[in-house]
Amino acid sequence: MKHGLLLLAFLLLLPLAARPVTFFEAGRNRTVLLLPAQAAPEERAAAELLASVFREMGGVTPPSGSVPEKGKVVLHIGRTPAGLKCLAQAGKIDRDGFLIRVPDGENVVIIGGGPLGTLFGVMEFLERYADVMWVWPGKYGTVIPKRKSFAAEIQDRKEEPAFRIRQLGVDPGMARFFRQAVRGTPDERAQYSHNINKTMPPKLWETHPEYFNMLNGVRNKPVKMKRQACTSNPEVVKIFINGAKQYFRRFPERESFSVAQSDGGHFCECPACRALDVPGVPGVTDRYFTFVDQVAAGIKDEFPDKFIASLAYGDGTQLPPAKISLLPNVIPCLVIPAMPDKVRTVEAWAAKAKQLYAYFHMHGRENPKLHARALAEYLRFLRKNKVVGICGELHPALPKLNGSYEIDGPRSWLVGKLVWDTDRDPAALLREFCRKFYGPAAKPMERYYEVLERAWDRRKERFDFRCDYDNDGFFLYAPADMKEMVSCVREAEKLAGNDPEVRGRIEALKSRLFPRAAYYCFIGMKEDPTPEKVAARIEEARKLNPACPLLYLPADEAEAVDSAFRKLPRARFAPLLKKTPELVRFANAGSGSGNLCSNPGFEKKGKAKKNSAPDWKQLGAANWNSWIGVYTPGKIELSAKAARTGNAGVLFTGCQAATVNYVFPVKPGERYRVAAWFRGTGGGISVQFKDVQNKWLHKSSFVKGSVPLSPGAFRERALTFTVPPKAARCVALFGARDQKKGETLAVDDVSVIRFE
Repeated sequence: MKHGLLLLAFLLLLPLAARPVTFFEAGRNRTVLLLPAQAAPEERAAAELLASVFREMGGVTPPSGSVPEKGKVVLHIGRTPAGLKCLAQAGKIDRDGFLIRVPDGENVVIIGGGPLGTLFGVMEFLERYADVMWVWPGKYGTVIPKRKSFAAEIQDRKEEPAFRIRQLGVDPGMARFFRQAVRGTPDERAQYSHNINKTMPPKLWETHPEYFNMLNGVRNKPVKMKRQACTSNPEVVKIFINGAKQYFRRFPERESFSVAQSDGGHFCECPACRALDVPGVPGVTDRYFTFVDQVAAGIKDEFPDKFIASLAYGDGTQLPPAKISLLPNVIPCLVIPAMPDKVRTVEAWAAKAKQLYAYFHMHGRENPKLHARALAEYLRFLRKNKVVGICGELHPALPKLNGSYEIDGPRSWLVGKLVWDTDRDPAALLREFCRKFYGPAAKPMERYYEVLERAWDRRKERFDFRCDYDNDGFFLYAPADMKEMVSCVREAEKLAGNDPEVRGRIEALKSRLFPRAAYYCFIGMKEDPTPEKVAARIEEARKLNPACPLLYLPADEAEAVDSAFRKLPRARFAPLLKKTPELVRFANAGSGSGNLCSNPGFEKKGKAKKNSAPDWKQLGAANWNSWIGVYTPGKIELSAKAARTGNAGVLFTGCQAATVNYVFPVKPGERYRVAAWFRGTGGGISVQFKDVQNKWLHKSSFVKGSVPLSPGAFRERALTFTVPPKAARCVALFGARDQKKGETLAVDDVSVIRFE
């Protein structure tokens, strides 16, 4: 008998045999979609998705109803009687999880722990058994194979997400296909980000300034995101307790309320707040999470299953508390890019908290990116260290970040799969993706993505998945990498044959990748900046992008070529210009407009003109204004000590973030050189752009450069750039950053040259 029980237990552990089910054959439908009598919106969406896929796949439309039809395969969707019976037998399941059950060859049950789980179950069913795939919205982004018959061996399965919170900022129209939630929708389960401004609106300062942060002995009127709460004030604690209770009453399905600080530091300096800091320990984690604990204690009786969340990041709270303990209903959200060590710091937080969220920045300029191996490894590490939620910014197609699904859709698809199931093999996932998405061109496209993976694995910080929106991203690949990628895509194009869908996907990728690849042709030209070699690089780039706009060239490469060309006679370029007219942009570096800066040495006195940025201040030099970060230390002044020539220059002293700014009109496609002479520490030049309505173009149009340390003598630093589309004004910023107390930086003799 004992052996019989052991055998029965062993058999129960084995996966059930797959059951063959035919859904339609020879163009004839054999399926009915069965919905609950009171179907939830997600359950109706699941039925509509099934019907639309069947229609596109085989030209059949299965009817929907709440009563089974004899002689038809019944696909039970959601909380039908059969679905509820399967759910009861399966036991507890996460609300985003789902079951697929096949009681017999005539019935298939798909039900979620909640209505959204049912929709995810239908998506899994279509992906697994019908080879359907969703990568980006619109043409070529969805794979639905055409077939006259659809039969499959269906196996019982139960799936739950590895992380119950998955909010990574994908397009709302695609979020559910990637099994992600969108902020502000019913799918959202957690709140974790900045919440001071919403819970304590600025108008509250008029009657209760003591609720806000004290800086340098003054309770300043809140400015944009620079306001923080005085978290030691008992009334502030009450405000956030009441705010959390109201939030959970309004959104009972959500699990956490955020008390997270605003960006930028500026924590309160009042005696009561500072008394909670731990001497010798950097940051304010103990102080801030004392406040978090107090709010958590205030809600736990009424909401025992809810959490209070706050960000662990920046210079303030990136390290775990040294003295205090965290209550079980506190969830720190670790902003991974801010962690000083992305392994040890996470482990240190895991030792302090019962559960954690992790927040990522994964966006960037339009550069191909893939890091599935590193991400899978890191996600498994996070799971072992109490992380239950993955949040952040993926933004695969945000135009203002120069994103595109054609470039980043595959990465978004892979991220979605790995966040759902950290045990998936990234290599197998990639093979599956290429097989479904690229069909006969799968092999070269696998090699293409392998180039991306290898390049990522070369990085020193493999687990730093951030690619800043204001960084051109040229550091990701060597020119040889990009050439191999282009070669793989061209081979894939040949193998695609006459398949219109595959050809369309490859053309879509080329339209985004090849213009980007053209810029890589210019990396290394500073090593041999002769007109002939530069012309050859332009010809190579033109094959990838016939328009060859030369926007966003690596600044140091362009400046090196300009510098070399300025020394050459104009006649040297004449034979090359007919064949390569784009060379004129470099050839004209020696025949610029003359200095367009009307007060380059800060000698003319005057007041700064009014500008749309309200915190730009008068400098005392005509046509110049200055900016210093709100509440940050430091001083900007005109001083004879900063003069390289004449009687004055700009002197920055102890500035954390400060600039002097010069605005001039520009036209798209024009090429400029902006330069200045620097002496000291912590300097840099950047340019930003405004449109004809005086509105800022997004930060993805930044061009910037650092200044080498030169404490003893003035050294010139320059930026060469092409004006981007839609720009009407250029704002040149010359500034200091992260200076220590007493450190100085002198700036003088600015030049703004437009190449003819």
